[in-house]
Amino acid sequence: MKGFKFKLQPVLNYREKKEDILKRELGEVRKEYEREKKILDNLMEALQRSQDEFKKKQIKGLNISDLFVYSCYFTKVQNDISHQALKVKKVIFRLEAVREKLIGASKDKKVMEKLYDKQYEEFCQMLLKSEQKLIDEIATSGHKRRRIASLLLEESEGA
Repeated sequence: MKGFKFKLQPVLNYREKKEDILKRELGEVRKEYEREKKILDNLMEALQRSQDEFKKKQIKGLNISDLFVYSCYFTKVQNDISHQALKVKKVIFRLEAVREKLIGASKDKKVMEKLYDKQYEEFCQMLLKSEQKLIDEIATSGHKRRRIASLLLEESEGA
């Protein structure tokens, strides 16, 4: 009897490959999120430091040109923060989209794995039945041989 062959193995292989690709993509998007989030955090820290510095200088007294420089800088950093926050938000949406695709791909793969397991179990049961049938036939033929031998022996003793 031949070994087990899953007829849908190419489909299972495809689904495994698709899941692996999505796992890698999710990892890449997570790294991108971490990079963009770090940039945003750095911008916010820079703004906070500048604001603290501005407050200290304000106490000592600021001239108009320094005030103008700080005002322009704060405006630029706040615009940069808004722009970076938007980038982070877009990456979060991509992250969620890839995560959803991965969940779907994992479910699809699990369906095929369950089918594989079910068919393999059926194959094993069929193999066991076939082996049991062969064992029964061997036992029956051995019993028949012994019975024939004993009948022949009785016949030859009786003659």
